[in-house]
Amino acid sequence: MPRPKTPRPLRAPRRLASAGLAACLLLPCLASAPRAQVGDIVFLTQAKDNVPARLFTVDTETLDAVRLIPPFHPAGRVGDFDVGPRARTLLITASEPFNGFDLYRINVKNGDIAVVSSPSQGIIRDFRVGPRGKVGAYRTEIAGVRTLHTVKLSSTKVSTVQAPELDDADVFQWSLGDRGKSVFFLAGEGALGVNELYRAKAKKGVAEKIELPLEPGHTVASYRVGPKERFVIATTGESAAGPFHLHLVDLKSGERTELAGPFEQGFAGQAGFSDKGRDLVFLADLDGSGVLQLHHRDLKNGETRVVNGPLPEGGGVNWFTTDWGRRRVVYVADEDTAGVPELYVADLKKQTVVKANGPLGDGGEVDAFRHHLDSKTGVVHYLAKADADAPWELYRSDTKKGGLLKLSEPMVSGGEVTQFTVGKPKDPVQYLADQEQDGRPELYLVDPKTLEVRKVNGPLTIGGSVLRGELLPKGAGAVYQAAQDTTTTIELYHRDFDTGAVTKLNDPVPVPGAGVSKFRVVGR
Repeated sequence: MPRPKTPRPLRAPRRLASAGLAACLLLPCLASAPRAQVGDIVFLTQAKDNVPARLFTVDTETLDAVRLIPPFHPAGRVGDFDVGPRARTLLITASEPFNGFDLYRINVKNGDIAVVSSPSQGIIRDFRVGPRGKVGAYRTEIAGVRTLHTVKLSSTKVSTVQAPELDDADVFQWSLGDRGKSVFFLAGEGALGVNELYRAKAKKGVAEKIELPLEPGHTVASYRVGPKERFVIATTGESAAGPFHLHLVDLKSGERTELAGPFEQGFAGQAGFSDKGRDLVFLADLDGSGVLQLHHRDLKNGETRVVNGPLPEGGGVNWFTTDWGRRRVVYVADEDTAGVPELYVADLKKQTVVKANGPLGDGGEVDAFRHHLDSKTGVVHYLAKADADAPWELYRSDTKKGGLLKLSEPMVSGGEVTQFTVGKPKDPVQYLADQEQDGRPELYLVDPKTLEVRKVNGPLTIGGSVLRGELLPKGAGAVYQAAQDTTTTIELYHRDFDTGAVTKLNDPVPVPGAGVSKFRVVGR
């Protein structure tokens, strides 16, 4: 349902409203707690010199910021937050002065606030809202032992994850499955000890060990859960440094397969499942050569093949990302020349490989981690150095129609592009670069049709810089975090693409440095 259009209130009354809400001390006051709307921006201010951190939401139509008030003393502070899909639910940590943090659930739609966990139940270590916004999970610590809990967000019913083997075991490296039905985690003796992999139903908390063929003294170093919580791939070894074995577990049938091992190299993130759970791509040394190659495994017929092309002596695959919409994999490897990382796109269906980047001079390379392939258009955006003396710059390559373009504008000496964001094919491409002055990053947009580049942020004070930016949905503008007005304070700004107006979203900070520490754009 579309949101009603409301006139933008004056900024002074908004601050008065926040101050009035701060006087609420107890739950009865919260009946009139401010409501954030779907599509809001959520941001957290930084604690500084006895000024506590505060949490706000911003309506993307009116740009009005409203402080969310948990049921604590007005001098209390907010520790951190996580927000669910479409900004319907928030989990936050907050406290009274000099007390430990409570964990709260805020229903953004109706303003209802409930306590999930108090300091007497343990120190809150980390927490997050599940991918569907129905459940959350968090860890507490008592006497050095970390325990995992799940919470049903509608009722705030908490279940402590339990299993006979977990008494006094440290729980870490946990994640919620994409359906929000299960929570997965490692538990054992910690990072340097023997750890095993567990799964618990999110609503019940009863854990069961995922059996792996661990040799005596071996530990689970990392794992990755596939879509629909059907498959898990786990890396095991003698220690966190290897050598490693790679195992695939079908959680439905219980079938276990050793994909590779032992191999000397491997770490978390080096495996990716297809969206429908039919395929798996992973990095491993299967032939004992000591070289990591990219492999594709068909999870239906069990066939495994090498995806990348032939490698020269000393070459190898560095990193990859998957594009399962078109059954393709983007990877960076020194495939043509040892020591020169370049960008490739592999079509798993056709079993073909195409180099995506343009020619590189001596010392040129493609960044192993900063690249993006659009599923529909076949266009790849990536960062590369044209040669040893060139800066990192932003390029666009069309793997279907051909053609290569440099999108970023010329850089001053020492300047370079540090990050970029790509939205839908018709959305502008956003990049961060110290393009005009070395050491002063600013935010720029590239029009995908005209290739016109324009600056997003307003004029920066001497020594100012932009930290991060994010596009708003439906072309409503951009939000960015910057030291724009003063070098000592990071604040949050909005740029309206239609009018060009730049608006500061947070109120004036009470002391220098107490700016905005974190923000999220949700409802996209």
